Amino acid sequence: MKISSISGIYNAKPFAFKGTIVQDSARAYYGYPTTHLNAALQTGRRYEKTLGSYHTDQKYKIYYADPLEKVSETIKDNVDYVFYDDEPIFPSIEKEVSKRYFFERQPFQTDYADMMDKYRAYFYRMEMSDSKQAQHYENLLKSDINVEDSKEKLDYFRARISDAKYNQETAANCVNIHREALEKIYKKDEIYDRIDYFTKCIEAREKDIPMVDHELKQRTQLDNILKTKIDNLNIRKTAYEKIKTASTKDIEESKKAANFAENAIKYNKEHSNYGNLLICSDVLNADSYTEEYKTAGSYLERDIPANVKENEIIDKNLKSILENIEKYTKLKNENKIILDNFADYKLKIPKILNKYRKELAENEIAYEKIKGELIPYFDKLKNYFNSRGLKMVKY
Repeated sequence: MKISSISGIYNAKPFAFKGTIVQDSARAYYGYPTTHLNAALQTGRRYEKTLGSYHTDQKYKIYYADPLEKVSETIKDNVDYVFYDDEPIFPSIEKEVSKRYFFERQPFQTDYADMMDKYRAYFYRMEMSDSKQAQHYENLLKSDINVEDSKEKLDYFRARISDAKYNQETAANCVNIHREALEKIYKKDEIYDRIDYFTKCIEAREKDIPMVDHELKQRTQLDNILKTKIDNLNIRKTAYEKIKTASTKDIEESKKAANFAENAIKYNKEHSNYGNLLICSDVLNADSYTEEYKTAGSYLERDIPANVKENEIIDKNLKSILENIEKYTKLKNENKIILDNFADYKLKIPKILNKYRKELAENEIAYEKIKGELIPYFDKLKNYFNSRGLKMVKY
């Protein structure tokens, strides 16, 4: 097998890699135990489920492969899951990392320092794994076992370790250089947030202008509607009050009039000369001159209960009208407060807009200034990375 490396080319078959096997001691009553499986899934590593494809009986084992490890069929036959340690992506300095220096902050900002550090950590794990292999062949050499083959493979692993260390150093220094700029990057982000804030505030206030004008018209119209409603209720209130006054007075007068009719009839009966034929007159006929008193008295007495009932209805209607006057008056007062607030806000909008536009302009100047200050920081990172590059380490 040919092994290609930046450090050199070696025609040697390496010693078998050995990752880590995790035994899941839990036994699930239903399905597969998730104690270690969930932890493995949370690493985000690429994985292969060997249960069901390489074997059907559960082994309750999870295999974590080393970087660049070619997992054997034997291992897959004896574990249920294989989690691979793939090389993470190192972000492009000019195409991606530069965004943190010179572009607006995104809603979900990529942490490029974290990406580069994960790259460094990966090659550290590779170094540790390859060091075990190198130690194995170094021990063989010390024991004069397979000298030529062991020497060739030892050189191979030492070259890979060298490449891994080189990439670790490059990534670590990139992280450190990038972190030198983070304070200014965070400041740039803060300024951008203010620019975004004031831009949105201006847009919102400008949209408020026609809305406020329309709302003022509507509130004024509502005020007029409520005023008319209250005026009509007051007219009805006054009318009912006059009717009740007249009806109450009519009840009192009817009582007096009925009493008068009764007294008049009584008097006439007591003083009538109808029995004396000599002085009898048709005009003083007892029946004829008392009939109207009886009729009037009967009408007046019957009207009193009707008038009392009418007053009860008037009182009920007056109560409803007074409640409505109170309700609509309260509503009108509340609307007047809102109307005044909108009128006041309309006067303030131009001043508010001027303030926001001034703040926006100042922050836009500060934003361009901080981006200018970030140029040497980015150039330092870019020039360092371009002067080194990364080693392509392959199996």
